[in-house]
Amino acid sequence: MQDELKACGHCGDVARNKRLMTSFVVECGGCGISTAFYPTKKQAITAWNTRADPALAAAQAEVARLSAALKPFAAVANTVEHYEPGRSVSVNVDRCRDARAALVQP
Repeated sequence: MQDELKACGHCGDVARNKRLMTSFVVECGGCGISTAFYPTKKQAITAWNTRADPALAAAQAEVARLSAALKPFAAVANTVEHYEPGRSVSVNVDRCRDARAALVQP
């Protein structure tokens, strides 16, 4: 049913559809979070029901950050260059140290 509102993504409480003058907004009855103002009730409901999950967005951002930080490790693993004895170890240790530093939250 397209008029059915999903529960609040932040607190899980029931949402309400409100008409304010010529605009519509959906608001949580628990925490008060709401959509922007929309010209139609259907647009406000659609915005509420398809809003981004903040936890999912944060997790996706963390995955992107970690993926970027792991690229130097992949470079070490894919190294096919041959160094004189002892040099390859120090170069790879330096690369790993840099990658590890990138993984640590600032």
